[in-house]
Amino acid sequence: MNRWFPLPAAALTFVLSSSGCAFSPWGDSPTYPKITPPAGMKAVAFDNFAFAVPQEWRQSSDQVGQFWQDGSGTTVLRESVYTMTHCPDAADLRRSTDNEKVTSYTPLKVPGAAGGARVGFDRPSYDVRDATNLIAWLKDCQTKFDAEIYETGPVVDEIASTVVAQEDE
Repeated sequence: MNRWFPLPAAALTFVLSSSGCAFSPWGDSPTYPKITPPAGMKAVAFDNFAFAVPQEWRQSSDQVGQFWQDGSGTTVLRESVYTMTHCPDAADLRRSTDNEKVTSYTPLKVPGAAGGARVGFDRPSYDVRDATNLIAWLKDCQTKFDAEIYETGPVVDEIASTVVAQEDE
């Protein structure tokens, strides 16, 4: 007698992702927007968001999310896309905490997103100074893009100008 035991969802997801298969039997695969990066930069897409980083930055990941390192091995950008319970408002984004001092706030226009912000911050307990957080969220206010950039200067403007979002189809 043949019996077929369906794989648990987690095992099936592992098998599919390990094989490089982009198919999801549950139909919840995110939409990956496409961008044309400026000269000297490369495109990166995660879930419903895309942006560009300098060509020489190397991508890696850990339990927290994706990050990029410059040629010397210094982490220069950390990115994550996650679920949130409400749309952030300007007051929330301007608020400093015990661990993080907000130094600037500017609304960020992100094509395809419901909202966005560019937030300057210092995190003294981690020796982080003059960093920038690029934030964008979808209109459902449940999906949020968060890129912390630990660099200063024109590269921050270049990255910020490339962020785009796209709703799932």
